[in-house]
Amino acid sequence: MHFIVICYIFILQKFNPANIIIAIPTAPISSLILLSHDIDKIVCPNIRSSLFGFAVADAYHVWYDLSDEEALKYISELEKRGLWYPKKQVM
Repeated sequence: MHFIVICYIFILQKFNPANIIIAIPTAPISSLILLSHDIDKIVCPNIRSSLFGFAVADAYHVWYDLSDEEALKYISELEKRGLWYPKKQVM
C-alpha cells in the first residue's frame, strides 16, 4: 500500500499544495508512520498492527474474492447503467 501512496505524494508535492491529506480505510501502523513524515494529515479509522503481517481482508468481518463470473456480472450491470468506462487499449 504505502509504495503507491508515496509515489502519489511525490507527484502532489511538485504542485506545492497547501496541505496533503490522505484518507484510507485501513493500514498497518508501520505504513502510517512512514507516510506521516511527508504529509499533513492521515485519516485512517482502522489502524492495524503489522507485527505478524498485514492483509486488507483482515480488517473486514466479511471478505471474499469475486469469481470471474461475478465480476463480469457487476461490470455488465454498470455498463447497462452507463457507469462503466473502460480504458481504451493503446497499441
